[in-house]
Amino acid sequence: MKKVLLTAFEAHAPRYTYSAQSVADTLHGTQEGKIHIYSQLIEETFFDSIEAVCLAMTEFKPDVIIMMGESIGQSMISLERIAHNFNDAKGDRIDDINEMNVNNEFTSMSGPVAYASQLPIQVMLNEMRENGVPANISDSNGAAYGNHVFYGVLHYLAIHQLSIPSGWINLPMLPKKAALPEYIGQPSMSLHTCVEGIKLAIKATM
Repeated sequence: MKKVLLTAFEAHAPRYTYSAQSVADTLHGTQEGKIHIYSQLIEETFFDSIEAVCLAMTEFKPDVIIMMGESIGQSMISLERIAHNFNDAKGDRIDDINEMNVNNEFTSMSGPVAYASQLPIQVMLNEMRENGVPANISDSNGAAYGNHVFYGVLHYLAIHQLSIPSGWINLPMLPKKAALPEYIGQPSMSLHTCVEGIKLAIKATM
C-alpha cells in the first residue's frame, strides 16, 4: 500500500476556513484504491511550519507529499512549479510582530536559489482537465508562507537525501468564503471539485 501525506494551513477563525484545510480534513484517513491518505494541518508561521511538515513526514512515512494552500483571486487549481529561497510576507496578514523580522530574508542561507516541484505536475494537469477539473501550472507561488514551506520541505529532503516526490498545490476559495462581504466578486470552487482535483492529482503520482 502507498501512503500520501497532505498538508494544509489551519485557519485562525472558522468563518475564514481555508479550502485546503477542508480538503485535508475530508480526505484524512481515507483510501483511494491501494493508496492511503493522511493529512496534517500546520500553523501559518515561518520555520515552525516547515518543522511541522517534517515531523508529520517522520510519523506517516509517506511515499508522496502534497502540500496545499489557498490562493485568493484564482478560479483554477494551480500546480506550483517553483519554490524559491526568499521570504517577503508584507502583503499577507501577520498577527505576530516577530514574523515581520522574517521579511526580506532567505529560508536557508546555504540553500540554492530555488527548487522545482518533484511532483509530475504535467501528468496531474492532464488528469484533472480530462476529468473536468479546471487546473493550470503556475510559476509563482508568491514569497509568503506557502512558498516558504514549499521551499523548506524540498530543502529538508535534499539535505537528507530523501527521495519523496513532493510539491505544492494552491486551491481557489470555497463558495462560503467567497460569499463573505470582504470577498464578494472573488472566484471560488466547490469543496467537491477541490477534493476530486486532489484525488486525481494523487492518482497521477502513482
